Amino acid sequence: MAKKEKTGRVLFKAGQSGNPKGRPKGSRNKATLLARKMMENDLDEIVSQVIEKAKSGDFECQKLILSRLLPQVKNYPLDIKIPEINSPNDLKKAFNIINKALGSGKIDLDQAEKWSNILKIVKDATLLDELEERLLALENKKTK
Repeated sequence: MAKKEKTGRVLFKAGQSGNPKGRPKGSRNKATLLARKMMENDLDEIVSQVIEKAKSGDFECQKLILSRLLPQVKNYPLDIKIPEINSPNDLKKAFNIINKALGSGKIDLDQAEKWSNILKIVKDATLLDELEERLLALENKKTK
């Protein structure tokens, strides 16, 4: 049994739950159950009204219906060609292509940011390769 403070609060050991069995699996929130129960009788009418409003041009109702029926496309192939990166000049060309695509609306800001992050990783890896080559050249020069 857990100890009690003078105020009457129960003290539990650190890392020990006050309800070790936890909430039963599959149980629903009481407020959600109540709301569903209240809506059950009127659900057909509510759905019909939303559809009618959407048909008559209510943008919010259209948006609601479409967001439920059609999943939002997050990743799709992009119609831009990035050159193979072999030099810092290639990186500049790639960034220019991304900026032009963003400016023309071919890609959105999120996609431009993802492309830019990829190019930054390539740039960092290229710099590390160059530094390693220089270091090896210096070490070879020193040993001769």
